[in-house]
Amino acid sequence: MSRSGPGGGGWTGGRDADRVEAVRRAADAYNAGRFQESAHAAQGALASGVREPILLHLLGASLVRMGRLEQGVRVLRQSIEAGVNSPEVWCDLANGLRAADDITGAHEAIDRALAIQPSHPAAVRGKATLLRGEGRNDEAALLIERAMEAQPLDASLALAFASIASSVKRGDEAARRLQSVINAGSVPPVMRRAAHAELARLLDAEGRYDEAFAQATLAARAAGAVPAQDSFESTIAEWTRERFDSLAPASNTDPLPVLIVGMPRSGTSLAEQILAAHPDIGGVGESPLLPRLEQEVRRAGWSAEAFERAGQEYLSMLRARAPGKLRVADKLPGNYTILAPIVKMLPGARIIHCVRDARDTCLSCYFQNFGNGHTYARDLSTLGRKHVAYERLMAHWREALGIQMLELRYETLVADFEPTVRSVLEYLGVPWDDRVLRFHESKRHVRTASAGQVHRPLFASSVGRWKRYERHLGPLLEALGPRDP
Repeated sequence: MSRSGPGGGGWTGGRDADRVEAVRRAADAYNAGRFQESAHAAQGALASGVREPILLHLLGASLVRMGRLEQGVRVLRQSIEAGVNSPEVWCDLANGLRAADDITGAHEAIDRALAIQPSHPAAVRGKATLLRGEGRNDEAALLIERAMEAQPLDASLALAFASIASSVKRGDEAARRLQSVINAGSVPPVMRRAAHAELARLLDAEGRYDEAFAQATLAARAAGAVPAQDSFESTIAEWTRERFDSLAPASNTDPLPVLIVGMPRSGTSLAEQILAAHPDIGGVGESPLLPRLEQEVRRAGWSAEAFERAGQEYLSMLRARAPGKLRVADKLPGNYTILAPIVKMLPGARIIHCVRDARDTCLSCYFQNFGNGHTYARDLSTLGRKHVAYERLMAHWREALGIQMLELRYETLVADFEPTVRSVLEYLGVPWDDRVLRFHESKRHVRTASAGQVHRPLFASSVGRWKRYERHLGPLLEALGPRDP
C-alpha cells in the first residue's frame, strides 16, 4: 500500500522543505519494501525536530512490517493521537494487532477504516482477510462484492475476491475478473506478483495446469532477481558436537513450548491448527521472538546467563499469549535454522519437524507469494538447492548433534490421520481429546497462507501434486536429485 505525504493534520514544525523531504525519503523506502530504511529515515527526521504526524505513521507501519509489533502498534496509536485519521493508518494498526493475535482489536481498527471510507480497497481487503482467517468466507465475499460494484477494476479488490473465491465455489468467476484486471493494465507494479500468483492458484484449482504454471512463472519474474542464498555450510561448521556439548543449557526444563519447524508449505499450519483444537494446547502462530533471542544470545557469546534470560523471556511470552495451557505451539517454520541455540534456551521444548515430499513442497513454494521473504522460491533451480541444503542441516541437527524431534510426515498424516495425531499428542505428553479430529471446525483465527485449507476437513488432493506439473519442473527436479517415485 502506497504512502505519501505530508498530511494528516495534527502538529507540524520545521521548515516545509525539510518536512517534505523527510516524508518523501521515508515513504519512498516504505513503498519499495525497504522497511528498515523507512523506519530509520522517519526516526531520524523525528529526532531532528521535524514534527510531521505522517512520519509516525510511516515509522509505526515499518516497525510492524519488520515484526516489531508492540513498538509498531504503539507508534501507530501515537500517530492517530497526533492527528492522522486516514483509512491507511487504521489498516496498518489492524495489521499490527492481527499479527500480535489481538483479533478483536484488529476488527475494531479495520472497522474504523471502513467507517471513514466504506469501499476503501485496503480496508475491505483487510476486513476480508480477518473474516477469512475465521472461516467466515461468505461474509468476506459479500463485503468485497459491494466494494467491487463501485470500483470494478481495482486490483486489490480483485485480489481480495480471488483469495476467498475457491472457498465459496466461485473460482472461475474470480479468475475471469482477475484476468480482466491484468489485461486492462490496472495492476500497479507493487501488486503484479500477487495478481499473477493468485491467478495461478485459481487456474490450478480448475485443473488448467499449463496456464497456472505460466502465471506462477510471471509472478516469480515480477519479484525481480533472486539474491544469493545461504547453503548453511557456515552453520554446520559452527555447530560441531564439541561446541554444542560445551554450552550449558538454561536450567528451566518447562515442556510448555512446542516448536513446529520445516520448510514453508510442508504442513506446519495444519499441524498447529490440529494441536490448537486440543483444549490444553495453545498456539501463537509464527512468533518472531526466537530469531531475535538467538541474535541476543549470540552477541552475548553463548553464555549460560544469556541462554537463561532468553529462555525465561520466551516462556513468559508463551504464558502471556496462551494463559493456562499445558503446551503452546510456535509454528515459525524457519526456526529450523537455529535449532542448536533454541534447545539450549529451551531444553524442555518439544520439536515437531514437518516433512513433505520435496517436489510437492517446492512446487507449492513456487506458487506462493511470500512477499519479500523466501526469495529462493522464485527460481526452480535455486528452490531445489535450498531444499537440499535444508535437508542437510536437519540431518546435522539430528545425527551430528543428537537433537531430539518428532518427524511428522504430511503424507502419513493424510493417509492415517487419527493414529498419527495420537502419536503426536503422546510425544507432547498431553491426553487424547476427540476435538483434534474436528480441527477444521475451530473458529480460531489463522494468519498464514494456509488459512483457507485449515478450516476445511483433511484432503489428499495435494499429495503428488507435482506430477501434474512434471514437464515444467526440469530445473527443480535436477537440483533436488533422485527421489522416491
